[in-house]
Amino acid sequence: VYLTSNQKRISPWHDVKIWTEKRNVVNMINEIPSILNKKYSANTSKEYNPIELHKAKERLIKSKREDCVKLFPTFNYGMLPQTWEDSSEIDDKAQLYGDDDPLDICEIGQLAIEIGEVARVRILGSFCLSDNQELDWKVLAINEEEAISKSITDVETFHHHYPDKVFKVMKWFNKVKAEKDNSPDSILWNNKLFSIEDTIRVIKKAHNAYLELVTGTKSGKSKF
Repeated sequence: VYLTSNQKRISPWHDVKIWTEKRNVVNMINEIPSILNKKYSANTSKEYNPIELHKAKERLIKSKREDCVKLFPTFNYGMLPQTWEDSSEIDDKAQLYGDDDPLDICEIGQLAIEIGEVARVRILGSFCLSDNQELDWKVLAINEEEAISKSITDVETFHHHYPDKVFKVMKWFNKVKAEKDNSPDSILWNNKLFSIEDTIRVIKKAHNAYLELVTGTKSGKSKF
């Protein structure tokens, strides 16, 4: 799937702005709709970074992770444009390097978002995983329109409409990643759920790392 604008191909990673006029609302690029049980992601090594099906990961999901799939809490999964988890520098607290990809984001509202759709989402929080001994942040958010209509401003008000959903999302990721790494627990810092303000700082850090990447100050596997 290629993103287009004015009938021209654009990159979902480089050509879509992350920030909006609201500091707690960002643009996300959706890769996997909540109704789809397949692994799609933007290919950062190809020109225009098309969103592609990962066949190898799809086979893995169908085999080793069947029980995880059955427990899957529905959410839209995508990336934050103009961000990069720095693979050249070790995180002081986690003592891990970034995974060399854009930040991941889970939109945990009610409606499915199409593959490649750009959605305005309100930040709710985040948590961080160790994935193959790499730092892997997951931002939690909800579609801005739904947030406004239901007066959802944070995790607490989200819980009023979707009890335990945040917990279920975190539990699912922990189960999948722990199985992958043969580890009993993959969510760092005792399953900590970070606040909106902490999450904004994580996003800003990843955005600054992205700017260093595209200007050549740092290097990764990406194609521009």
